[in-house]
Amino acid sequence: MIPIVMICLPCCMQLYKTRHKKNPVGSFICYVVLNLFLWMALFPLQITISNNIKNKLGPISELTENEELSKGYFRQVDGETYYYLEDSVDKSAKVVTMDSHKSPESVPFFQDVDISEKIAPYADPLIKNAQSKSSRKLREILFNFNSFITKSWNNGFISWLCFLTFAFALGSVYAFIQFSDWRLINTYLCITLSFGVIYLNCIYFTPSFDHIRAGLYEFFYGHGGFSHLVQREVDVPLCTINLLIGVIFTIIGIINSIINKKRNN
Repeated sequence: MIPIVMICLPCCMQLYKTRHKKNPVGSFICYVVLNLFLWMALFPLQITISNNIKNKLGPISELTENEELSKGYFRQVDGETYYYLEDSVDKSAKVVTMDSHKSPESVPFFQDVDISEKIAPYADPLIKNAQSKSSRKLREILFNFNSFITKSWNNGFISWLCFLTFAFALGSVYAFIQFSDWRLINTYLCITLSFGVIYLNCIYFTPSFDHIRAGLYEFFYGHGGFSHLVQREVDVPLCTINLLIGVIFTIIGIINSIINKKRNN
């Protein structure tokens, strides 16, 4: 899953700086260098190593291919109950469907069913059903965001550069380390805004965001624009949102720094 420690590192550096305000120029340069090293070296290295491991061992779906769902068992998926008549092949099998929404007199019927999309990222619906809704939703959010990160790297430098707008938005929270004379307020702002940026990028890929995402896609792609980025599977609306957040935070930080200098003089 997502290397959470790496994503949280900018926030940790910001919290350190809220308590140590000496040498602001040197600290800022160090912060920029560390972030560049994090996003341009450590993160790609982690993804590359993960890809190499998957290439050697095979993706998770292939690892579980031999552990197919067996006949003679009931499985419940999205409120529907299936009884497997045959061993599944590629997660598709002949089943007897018992539709709970129909009348009790309705006759069960045979069909080929593919439940892979309904139970993703799990290999068996029992695992999905055994987890609480909140933990399952969190896992699915992180899974989708992790897939987006990996895809951004695998699609080339331009795609990864567009993804780095997320890093820019996350790193620009640095502008609030001296927003107030109270360290507690600065700490609260850094933590809240950092996790706000992370949360926005995570829920962007959830079904609850589908309607808004569809509207953004129509606005950006409706007239055939950004076709060269679409071919690389770059999500232009999300990149634009992150870029705007980063610019706004940076402007706020510059204005606040000017005000603080005038106040001190």
